[in-house]
Amino acid sequence: MDSSGHPFPEPLACVEVCDLRKGTWREGPRLPKPIVRSNAVTCNNTVYTNISSPQSDVIYSLSTDRNKWERLTVVPRIRFVTSMTSWGDKLFVIGQRAHDFEVDPMCFDLGSEEWTTLLYRLHVPQPLRVEETPCFDDFTIVSNDGEGSYLYILTQHRTHRYNLAEEKWEDLGLPGCPGSGSYRVVTLHVPVSKMAPFQH
Repeated sequence: MDSSGHPFPEPLACVEVCDLRKGTWREGPRLPKPIVRSNAVTCNNTVYTNISSPQSDVIYSLSTDRNKWERLTVVPRIRFVTSMTSWGDKLFVIGQRAHDFEVDPMCFDLGSEEWTTLLYRLHVPQPLRVEETPCFDDFTIVSNDGEGSYLYILTQHRTHRYNLAEEKWEDLGLPGCPGSGSYRVVTLHVPVSKMAPFQH
C-alpha cells in the first residue's frame, strides 16, 4: 500500500502486439524484467523502453525482425527516467537523480551510440531560469518537414522549446505546469503553424 492506502501497481513483463490491419492481438517477447509504468517509443521500426536496474536506468530495444529485447545503453547521470521521446535517429530522455532533480535533458544518437546533453542551463538565458532547479514534468516533439521540429519541455514555471535543427533553446512566454500531478504526452507530427492560434 502507498501513503494514500492504494495498492502498489503490479510490475509486468508481458508485451502484446496488435496487427492494425487484421485487428488481432498476439503475445510479444517478454521484457527482461517486470516493470511499472515504463516509457516506450518507436524509431526506425524499433521499439525502445527503459528498465530500472539497482544503480541506473537501462534502455532496451526490440526490432521488428527480431523476437527478443536487447540491451542498448545505460542512461548516464539520470537515475530515474520519467519521460522519453524520439526524433529522427535520436532518443531524448528526462528524469531525476537519486536525491535531486536532473537539470539537463539527455540525447542518445542511435547512429553513433553516444550521449549528449541539451545544456538547458547554458542555452536558456538567466532571466528565463526563474527556478534554481527546474523540475521537468514531461516533454514532446512537434515536427513538420517544412516548418521545423521542436522539442517542447514543461517545467513547474515555464514552457520552453528546443529547436532540434539549430540546437537552441527558445522561450515562448507560456506558463508552466498548470497544477500538480502526473502528465503524459505523446509525439505529435503536425505543422508548427497550426499551434499558433492556441492561447494560454
